[in-house]
Amino acid sequence: SEGRAIVLLIDRSSSMQENDKLLKVKEGAVQCLDLLGEEDYLSIVTFQNNTDVALSLTQTTKENKKIIEEKILAIEEAEGGTQLSYGLSAAQSQLAASKLDNKQIVCLTDGIPFESETDLKTQVSEIASEGIIVSFINIASQQGVSLLKSLAQFGNGQYFYCNNAQEIPKNMLSSIIVVVSNTVIQRETEIKIALSEDLSVEGITSLPKIQGFHYCRIRSGAETVLKAIYEIETESGQVTQTSVPLFAYWNYGNGKVLSFTSALGGEFSNWTRTLRKDENGKHFFVNATELSCPEKKVDTCYSLSYQTNGKTSSLNVVSNRGESKKALKVSVKKEGLEEKTTSLYFDGKN
Repeated sequence: SEGRAIVLLIDRSSSMQENDKLLKVKEGAVQCLDLLGEEDYLSIVTFQNNTDVALSLTQTTKENKKIIEEKILAIEEAEGGTQLSYGLSAAQSQLAASKLDNKQIVCLTDGIPFESETDLKTQVSEIASEGIIVSFINIASQQGVSLLKSLAQFGNGQYFYCNNAQEIPKNMLSSIIVVVSNTVIQRETEIKIALSEDLSVEGITSLPKIQGFHYCRIRSGAETVLKAIYEIETESGQVTQTSVPLFAYWNYGNGKVLSFTSALGGEFSNWTRTLRKDENGKHFFVNATELSCPEKKVDTCYSLSYQTNGKTSSLNVVSNRGESKKALKVSVKKEGLEEKTTSLYFDGKN
C-alpha cells in the first residue's frame, strides 16, 4: 500500500514545561497534518512515568484532521520522568495491526531516559526488525545527543537536534517529509556540496540546479558528497527546506560503490541536461568515474631472489609495477674489495 502509518511519540515529562517546549511540539504536530494525505494514518502517544494514547491510529482524511488537531491541542504537561521504553512499546502496539508497509515512529524528547542504553538499543532494534523506522528529535539536550543518535541508527531512522523550542516545528516537518516524500521528486532543485574536500568535487565550488531526482535516505557508512536541497510548502503556507543525498559512495571490496540519484539518460534525462553541459558538471562526472576505479596496492616496488653456489652468485629482480625500460642501480661490495655499481635494465618485468 502507498499509505503511511506514523506515530508521534511525545515526551510530556516535567522538563517539557520549560520554554514552551510542549507547546511548540503541539504546534509542530498540527503543521505536520498538512503533509499527510487521505491514505495516511497518524497516532499520538505521550509518555512520562507512564504512557497515554492521545490518538489511536486514525486515517488523516480531511474530515478527521479537525478531530486530530483537537486531540493534539488537548495534550497537557505532566509531572514525572522519562520512561522511553514504555512509550516505544505503546507506539509499537499502535502500528502492530496496520497492514501498511510504510511505518514510522517519530520520538520527541528533551531528557535522558531512565532505562539503560543497552536495553533501549535492543528494544529499538526489535522494533526496526518489524519494518518500523524509528526516528528521534532531540530538544536541546546535550546529554542526550550520543544516545539518541545511536538509537536513531538502530532504528534505521533520522536524528534531528533542536537548539531551542522555536526549532521544534521545523524539525518535526523535516522528519515527516522524510517519511512522506514521493519516490520521484520532479522540481528545480539546488545542489549543495556537502563534502568540499572530496576528490570528486576537487576545484568545484558550485554546480547548476537539476530538475529532479529519486528520493532516498542516507546509507550508513557512506560518504555523502552532494545533497539535493528542496522546499515543500504545506496547505497552510508553511515552507520548510529539506535535504537528501544526491551523490554518495562507500567502499566495497577493493573498489567503491557510487550512487547518483538523479538521471543521466532515459525517461528523466532532462533532469541533468544543464548539469551535463556545465563545465563544472563535466569535471564532476570525470572525477566521480575515476573515484570508482580501485587503487592498485603494492607492498613493495621490487621482488628480489638471491642464489649462490659458493663461487658465483645470482640476483633476480622483478618489478611489481610492471615497468619496462627502467633502470635499477645495484651496488656490490665484497669485503676487502672496492664497491662496484652497475645498472640493471628491465626488459618487460625482469
